[in-house]
Amino acid sequence: MLRMHWAERKKVNDAFTRAVWVAKNQVGLYGRPEYCPVTIDIELRLWGQKEMDEDNAVGACKPIIDALVLTGILKDDDPASVTRVTVTQRRTPRYKAGAQIVITPEG
Repeated sequence: MLRMHWAERKKVNDAFTRAVWVAKNQVGLYGRPEYCPVTIDIELRLWGQKEMDEDNAVGACKPIIDALVLTGILKDDDPASVTRVTVTQRRTPRYKAGAQIVITPEG
């Protein structure tokens, strides 16, 4: 993502934002976020590629977290709002590829 042209990076970020917005509406989340701080657990379901090392996996989740903020699920992604992000990886068949995101309020 860092070496990607800005226009291509915007297309990727817009696709993530669109996917999060659709998922948000499917489960019926409306209004402003009520919980702060939160922890985020992301499970990347990979197919056709080897698993990433830990720092690359966390970096790959940045568009997902940005999409959570843009769609209004999270207030912000600063350290006061998001205290911990855990990323795990799992190999799956192609039709199950994606990411599962669990947001847990603290307190």
